[in-house]
Amino acid sequence: MSGEERREKLIEVLQNADRPVSGAALARLCCVSRQVVVQDIALLRAGKKEIISTCRGYIMKREHICRRIFKVHHTDDEMEEELNLYVDFGGRIEDEFVYHRIYDVIRVEMGLQSRLDVTDYGKIKKRHFKIIKRRDFRLSLSYGDGRKRRGIGPDPVRAGTQRFFGGT
Repeated sequence: MSGEERREKLIEVLQNADRPVSGAALARLCCVSRQVVVQDIALLRAGKKEIISTCRGYIMKREHICRRIFKVHHTDDEMEEELNLYVDFGGRIEDEFVYHRIYDVIRVEMGLQSRLDVTDYGKIKKRHFKIIKRRDFRLSLSYGDGRKRRGIGPDPVRAGTQRFFGGT
């Protein structure tokens, strides 16, 4: 199988997959090493294919059927509980943003889709805020009305998003 045929096969497999496909599984399918698959994925990305690497494998980016924006106003201690509610009902926390009167929109990509992702995000956030406090910086993400916004879309990997997003 030539390199071009192999990359077409990778695209076909990833487009039809409903779960992430590991590099090792793709390598077995194409009878090549995992490193060849990694290089092919890099070439496909350079060719504007939107392939996402996750800890469980590769997935093709799909257009979301719907996306909801939630205004939230709570303490950082309540954040983990809120994020877990979204992922428990099939949501994927895509980003968090605030409107700033000078900088317009300040956006943080999150990509959280499981409780483990939420826990890891909470640990990283706490560690970064400790560093910021030690250095005596003043940081506030809540400008304007004091509310953050979260963009939530359906998790393309998990079933059950209909409960959260009202699909059929």
